[in-house]
Amino acid sequence: MKIFSPFQLIKSVALVAALFCSLNLSAQFNMRIGYTLGFLSPEVNNQILARHNALRSTFFDQYTAAPDLKLAYGLSLGGRYKFGIGSLELGWERVSRTLTSTGINFQAPPLTPIGISQEFQYSLNMIMLTYETNFGLLGIGSSIGQAFVSVKETAIGGNENPSLLDRDADNDQYIARFHLSFNFFGNNTVAFSIKPFIQVGLTNVDMSSLASNLMVSNPQTEESFPMLGISFAFYNGRQ
Repeated sequence: MKIFSPFQLIKSVALVAALFCSLNLSAQFNMRIGYTLGFLSPEVNNQILARHNALRSTFFDQYTAAPDLKLAYGLSLGGRYKFGIGSLELGWERVSRTLTSTGINFQAPPLTPIGISQEFQYSLNMIMLTYETNFGLLGIGSSIGQAFVSVKETAIGGNENPSLLDRDADNDQYIARFHLSFNFFGNNTVAFSIKPFIQVGLTNVDMSSLASNLMVSNPQTEESFPMLGISFAFYNGRQ
């Protein structure tokens, strides 16, 4: 059972950031825009997909399975306050990936084969508060935040299931991230950072509704969505 509601952490980190920045009048403010690549290893999710592929393949003469969820990518935005060698950043990231399966049933000539595709649209929306210590070209930091997980299905013809994860299930999780940063300064108004990171789930996402909606069962239903990744970020403003 979670102690906080899904939006309490967001409100808390925003309040901490506002209070901290109000106490640091000499802080420098920078806006961030960037891109994130995440390499995931969600074993429970991939087990459920594998069972669904095995079931679905029995309905087709030729079947191309949906692959495991291994890579997701997307946009990141944020705002950063720098004070001395430290900085405090409030950011949002969305990484997503679409996985596709295709089934074909052959018919006696002159009838043409019938093909059906199925798409699973995964997305993780993450809000994080980050503290980083910077030593010029090199920095080290950690983040805490909340991730909101979504899985949708689109079948041939564009019919979309609003969500394969039930709304009343625990589809969000608290996360922690640890990163290094390699910083490059073009001039006094822009900087570029490369940030390799490791991310772990502090709580798990309940995937039982995904298994149920895909008409399969799985011994485990709790997923932590661990991630190794790299972020690329541009910061504007005085550095």
